[in-house]
Amino acid sequence: MHVTKTRTWRHLDFFEHQTYLHGRIPWIICSKCGVREVNVPWVREKSGFTLFI
Repeated sequence: MHVTKTRTWRHLDFFEHQTYLHGRIPWIICSKCGVREVNVPWVREKSGFTLFI
């Protein structure tokens, strides 16, 4: 069984429409830091916004 967490990030607006990214992010077991979420390339750690804002 794969453990995932659904996350939502705020992205740049598309004209007057608010834009959000939704994704299921898997958890991994790291030998150094234990169980944690996989880092995703479009967001800073612990941020609710994409890197493009």
